[in-house]
Amino acid sequence: MFFKRAPETQRLLSALFREIMTGSNDTDLKQKAVFLYRLLQTDLALAERISNEQHTQFEQFFEDKNDEVRERLF
Repeated sequence: MFFKRAPETQRLLSALFREIMTGSNDTDLKQKAVFLYRLLQTDLALAERISNEQHTQFEQFFEDKNDEVRERLF
């Protein structure tokens, strides 16, 4: 929605990022918020391209199918 109506959503998005970065205990969520915040600051066109890409669902990872690789990784 930000890329379609940036002026209307900028304050909401800013408040959301601030709340996540300062109030959340979830490290993964904080890292994602910081990444997205910096991406939006740095390259708006790239951020829009990334957000509009089709994401495929993974049904099974290679390591799960191959015991030898999994053993080497662990």
